[in-house]
Amino acid sequence: MSDIKRLLQDYFLSTNMIHKTQSGLRKQHLCQISLARLIDTWIKDIANGKLIGTVFLDLKKAFDLVYHKILLHKLNLYHFSPKSISLFTSFLSNRKQQIQVGNVQSEFKDIKP
Repeated sequence: MSDIKRLLQDYFLSTNMIHKTQSGLRKQHLCQISLARLIDTWIKDIANGKLIGTVFLDLKKAFDLVYHKILLHKLNLYHFSPKSISLFTSFLSNRKQQIQVGNVQSEFKDIKP
């Protein structure tokens, strides 16, 4: 685990900013546990005559849709230090990406915040 990820995890856990049912960033809280808890709730509700409706979203590219200015603003609201915010600002600024398939590489493209 990277130092930054560990520090973020420790910070959010120590400040109780992560809801007890959230699995992300929590040790020994796998997505499967959340799914099992959800299915258990559904089974109980169905047994009690309730209807269940679900919507499934594929969020594997969700971070690609994060508006960087809002993320940095939220870090400020969560009382991150100016140095921490500066680190994330630097990381998110002037980013480029390249795609490689086999031995063929695309040109670098700017990532828009």
